[in-house]
Amino acid sequence: MKPIMDRINIFIEAVCGANYLHTKGVVHRDLKPDNIFLDEHGKSDVFSLGIIYAELFGPPAGTAERREWLTKLRKLIRSQKWKKAPLSTWEGSELSKDWTGDSYLMIKMLETSPELRPSCKRILRKKNGSTQAKER
Repeated sequence: MKPIMDRINIFIEAVCGANYLHTKGVVHRDLKPDNIFLDEHGKSDVFSLGIIYAELFGPPAGTAERREWLTKLRKLIRSQKWKKAPLSTWEGSELSKDWTGDSYLMIKMLETSPELRPSCKRILRKKNGSTQAKER
């Protein structure tokens, strides 16, 4: 178990993240330990939306398989290979097998820096644009 001060700092960072979301008019609604990632320096980040996207397009699984898949995804995201080349790391991983989502979008949503992640409006614009382009 982490020392008490580490746990307090993680909590404070999660609260700051929720506050940031609130300033943008977003309510998280599922803030829990499973949705808080820690980087190699112990800094926390709330990744839920990217994880939800990744999970929605993953292979069907029961609770135990889902937990194992998410654990492997978390490990992959924290790896040095991911930091250097996320797309090729994802495409070369066993997790990408039977995964049917937009790999590039998922990787952008899982960026370690919140400023680099696409906004909801940008995601919707991209998806609506893609849909319109396919219909033409």
